[in-house]
Amino acid sequence: MPPNIRNTFQSIQDMITLVQQRGIDPMDSGLETTPTSAISVGVVYDRKLVWSQGFGKRNVTAPNTLAGNQVDENTIYRIGSISKIFAMLAMMKARDKGILSLDDPISKHVPSFSVRPPPHNPTTPGNTGVTFKSLAFHMAGMTRETPCDNQPCQMNDDTAWQRIAQTNQILPPYTMPIYSNLGFEILGHATRIATQSKTYQGMIQQTVLNPLNLSSTGVNMTS
Repeated sequence: MPPNIRNTFQSIQDMITLVQQRGIDPMDSGLETTPTSAISVGVVYDRKLVWSQGFGKRNVTAPNTLAGNQVDENTIYRIGSISKIFAMLAMMKARDKGILSLDDPISKHVPSFSVRPPPHNPTTPGNTGVTFKSLAFHMAGMTRETPCDNQPCQMNDDTAWQRIAQTNQILPPYTMPIYSNLGFEILGHATRIATQSKTYQGMIQQTVLNPLNLSSTGVNMTS
C-alpha cells in the first residue's frame, strides 16, 4: 500500500481514537427517530481490504462486556434497498442473453400483470408504459409499497398479481420519479418468470452471488 494512503488511514485512526477518548460515541448520529446501532467500514485498494473497523454492537441490548458483541468486517447486516442492485443485475444479464428487452412491457412476460391507471387519468390503461426500464428507473408511476392493506404479505404469485391489479398507479409512467419498493418487486419477479427460475432466491444466487463469490450475502441469512 502506498505511504500516502497508509498515512491517511493512520490519521483517520488517530481522529477516531481522539473522539472515543473524549467520551463521544462514534455511532451517535443525532437522529433520535432512526438511530444507527452499528456500522462496519472497509476500504478496498487493489482488490484487497486494506483497512476496516467496526463501531457499535451486534446486540444493542447486551452488556458491553459480552464477548464477541463488537461488530467487525465479518458482521452480517440487513442491506435493505441495496438489494435492488441485485434485481437489476439479474435483469441486465437476462437482457444480455436475449431473454428480455428493457422496453418490454411486464405483461409480455407476466400475462397476469396489470395495474389500475391513476385516478385522475382513468382512460389510460394501467399496464401501458410499465416496462422493465421504467421500473428500474422508478419511472413507472407505481406506489411505494406492496399492497398488503393489513393482510399477510406472505403470498403466492397468483395472490400477489391479483392485489397489484387492484392497485392504482400514482402517475402515468415517465411523468416523474417515484421511489417504489413495489416496482422493484415487480421487476425482480418478472425477471424470475422470464428466465424460468424456480425461485427469486435461486435466480439471485445463480446470476449474482455465486459469480461474485459473495458467500456471506443471501436473500435469507441466519448467521
